[in-house]
Amino acid sequence: RTFRWAIDGFGALYGGTVQGQALVSEPFSVGGTQLLLRCFPRGEPGAEGLAVFLGLAEPQGEEQNGEEDGEGESRVHDLTFSLSVVNQLDPRRSTFKLAQARLRPGCEEWGFRGLAPSAALLDPDAGLVRGDRLVLEAVVSQ
Repeated sequence: RTFRWAIDGFGALYGGTVQGQALVSEPFSVGGTQLLLRCFPRGEPGAEGLAVFLGLAEPQGEEQNGEEDGEGESRVHDLTFSLSVVNQLDPRRSTFKLAQARLRPGCEEWGFRGLAPSAALLDPDAGLVRGDRLVLEAVVSQ
């Protein structure tokens, strides 16, 4: 399944965030698993550049590490995914990375630091931010 997240007003959001501060997408479903994207426009502490992560969208009250299903097994979600920063001038020049992950409720997300350098985000000719919009894409399968 492909999920596209258009972040409008990215320039103001970039300027108004500090390193380590995240933007969070709306949840989306893949095979009954609720997921979300977390984007750090200025990167995470110790890593400059756009960072993007895939994680479980957990309802309130279910954020316990090692949550179990009815048979005493932790609910595990094995996923193969790619995360992309869409180049809006030339989609063939989009930046993407591919990974496999095992997600559990309450565990950390999986993704990539430095998916796009800050200089490319701020360069209007690079094509990553057009009309003050950044587009991220996740392609996820189980």
